[in-house]
Amino acid sequence: MLFSQISSNVARYVVLSKPQCLLSARGAFLLRRRAHRYVPPMSTQVRLASSVGSADIEKLKAEAQAIMEQGNTQKAYEQYNTVLQLQQTASNHYNVGVCAQMLGKVDEAIDRWNQALALEPGMAEAHANLGAAYFVKKRDLAKGLSHMEEALRFAPEDAEVKFNLGAMYDSVGELEKAKTLLEDCVRCSVENAEVLLRNVNAKIAASRLKK
Repeated sequence: MLFSQISSNVARYVVLSKPQCLLSARGAFLLRRRAHRYVPPMSTQVRLASSVGSADIEKLKAEAQAIMEQGNTQKAYEQYNTVLQLQQTASNHYNVGVCAQMLGKVDEAIDRWNQALALEPGMAEAHANLGAAYFVKKRDLAKGLSHMEEALRFAPEDAEVKFNLGAMYDSVGELEKAKTLLEDCVRCSVENAEVLLRNVNAKIAASRLKK
């Protein structure tokens, strides 16, 4: 299947400001690798250790972000794990998962993103990353599609999610669904969307000729 660009923004998250590439044999997904800046409701948070205040936590998060931006993923991973031990929130699980994915720890990344969803079921970014991870890395197409569809449900205007889901639909032969999403992506000037849309249209035309 396909990974290809890693989108920049999930910083509502934190980290990368420019797309990066994750190449695979057949295409390109926009995988979110940014650290989460969103703060979940207090009802989803575990109380902080009494010796550590919220200002200290925010300082640790800022340091982790800076480390990530410097390109030291291993150290950022360790720092975000420290934050997670002090504050069990969806965004902190998500950020550890982002770092784990970048370090090739796919199973841990999946576990962290699932933990994030246990606390915040509507976190579209976690659904999107799980969708890509299951579909591409684990070859669990059904689970991958399900998570990416959930990502679109919670973030219906997110062009990157539309691109990913369109690419998935293309991969499994759901060409009309792929076409609809990719047309939206072209209107939003998503990179590679026009090329993928042309391929989908060619497949649709070819299938009609066979009938």
